[in-house]
Amino acid sequence: RDGSASHALMDTERGTNRLLSSDTSDVQALTSCVPAFNTDGFDLGSSGLVNEGAWTYASWTFKKQAKFFDIVTWTGTGGSRAINHSLGSVPGMIIVKWYDGAGENWTVYHRSLNGGTDPEDYGLKLNTTAAEANESGYWNDTAPTSTQFTVGGNLNSSYGGGGLFVAYIFAHDTASDGLIQCGSYTGNGASGNAVTLGWKPQFIIIKSSTGIRNWIMFDSARGMTTGNDPYLLPNTNGAEGTTTDWLNATATGFELQAENSVNASGENFIYMAIRSASAPAITW
Repeated sequence: RDGSASHALMDTERGTNRLLSSDTSDVQALTSCVPAFNTDGFDLGSSGLVNEGAWTYASWTFKKQAKFFDIVTWTGTGGSRAINHSLGSVPGMIIVKWYDGAGENWTVYHRSLNGGTDPEDYGLKLNTTAAEANESGYWNDTAPTSTQFTVGGNLNSSYGGGGLFVAYIFAHDTASDGLIQCGSYTGNGASGNAVTLGWKPQFIIIKSSTGIRNWIMFDSARGMTTGNDPYLLPNTNGAEGTTTDWLNATATGFELQAENSVNASGENFIYMAIRSASAPAITW
């Protein structure tokens, strides 16, 4: 959090000590980052990206669970193909990385791209500030379902004998006991622009889909209250920012402040929000 270093993404599907960074297009690195996933957490290795003695860190751990989160991997075959998932609901957001292909960007599907009209025709890049782009090579212009999503040639390449891909799949659940929502809002440039979820969030990631802006992450562990809000940018290796009041969590959602990064007037912003453990009517 207080050093300039890449984000470190690890998952059980690719296995231990296999690191990807959301701010780069680099291939997977084999390094001592997480040598073990445990029933109550994970072990830290010696990599400076996760365990440098003089630095402070934040981590976000997502449970594979129906109507919340799933992870899948596949080997590219060229052209388009359907990929099975176990989310049990239609995905709200999908993040894909070709992890053995040098220089390959992260690609993001979100149900609210293009204002929610044919979002499967569009994609964002997690490691860049670029606005949404219309590209059939991402999702083959095919809407995801509760059991599958479709990838186009860009995300199913067989170059070099078959590319290796990983997808992080997040649900969108508006039920009263739902854990996660993926939605959008229009920026108005003024403090108090409210987004209603029906519950208090503990984690939020935001990106302008129509503007050239950073991805921004907030969470309750680092603080998400009235006043200066610690934020991190998954598309950069910069240290945590803390000097601006950009967003306030409320009992029913969150409110944007007068900051263009999250509330530029007239721009469409997409978000993924996860429910607070302290929110009522929920069982973890």
